[in-house]
Amino acid sequence: MSKPAYFKPGAGWHYSTTNYVVAAMLIEKLAGGSYADAIKARILRPLGLTHTLLPATRR
Repeated sequence: MSKPAYFKPGAGWHYSTTNYVVAAMLIEKLAGGSYADAIKARILRPLGLTHTLLPATRR
């Protein structure tokens, strides 16, 4: 709220990393575990994507 809006509500679209952070937090809340574990169990493993990784899940 400290910066002006790019456009009036409903009049455009602008990329926001915040939306991805909120989505990951929602996934964690609903899945009862980490975002990475939920994505692996529900998407990556069922599709057989064995060489796919998520950012910040590997050291």
